[in-house]
Amino acid sequence: MINIQNILCPVDYSIYSEKALNYAIEFAGKYGAKLLLIHVLDIRVYDINDPD
Repeated sequence: MINIQNILCPVDYSIYSEKALNYAIEFAGKYGAKLLLIHVLDIRVYDINDPD
């Protein structure tokens, strides 16, 4: 039997991320696991010289 204790779910606020989060919530509930969310920004996309 699988013993899942932690689930890491990346989120980027897209519709696909929302669907993955809903699945992760159900999965965590089924196994009594801790659900951890992570959101990472790729700073290479942004101009580091422009604070706005």
